[in-house]
Amino acid sequence: KKTQWIPPTVRQQQQPKPHQPANVQLYGQSLHQANFVNRQPAVPVARPIHQPRQQPMVHQVTHTMASMQLAKKCNFPPVNTQSLYTLTNMGFGSDLAKESLARNQNNIQNAIQWLSTNPVPLSPSWDLRVDKKSHRLYYANKEGKFTQWDRPIISQKHEPMLKSLLAMGFPRRCAVEALAHYKGDAQAATNWILYNQPKPLPSTYAILVENGAIIYLNKTNNQRYSTRPVKPTF
Repeated sequence: KKTQWIPPTVRQQQQPKPHQPANVQLYGQSLHQANFVNRQPAVPVARPIHQPRQQPMVHQVTHTMASMQLAKKCNFPPVNTQSLYTLTNMGFGSDLAKESLARNQNNIQNAIQWLSTNPVPLSPSWDLRVDKKSHRLYYANKEGKFTQWDRPIISQKHEPMLKSLLAMGFPRRCAVEALAHYKGDAQAATNWILYNQPKPLPSTYAILVENGAIIYLNKTNNQRYSTRPVKPTF
């Protein structure tokens, strides 16, 4: 039998190609094409599902929490923020509204009644605080480092005049009373003290300023006087 002669070049092309391993780049083929042709079936792999980071939910702050933060920051007892919002909408200053609610245990009617007397705004040199044992309100002077139960009646505008009277050696209670009576006139207050040589009022009396007028309150029986209850008088 005759055998057909095949040229060497054609014989090499007809021989079966050996197995090509996966991920081996062939000549004239890109790596992507080689991987696509020789790719093995993918084995499913269990992967944890990525959970997006949840943003913290912003809840509306309740009146109680807001009042507690306000009390911690300002040394005030808890103040009802809804009542505070009502008072400020009526035109009262924020600081006086807070103080009025603190003084009246968040009773808005009593707070409005107290604000209607047009009290002197509390000077920045004073802080309203609450006593931990008795839960009574008191006032702390940040400059002089002293405290008192009675509300200060000297405004920030008249504090330099009060300092001048204290520098002359007058008792603080007498200087405050005279300066409040003469509405910040330091010369008139000085003349009254020098001429009358008054003694300080007993601690049973509180001096209030309501609608620009001096009121003397007897704290033992809650009686109010429009004139000085003890001599000398103005």
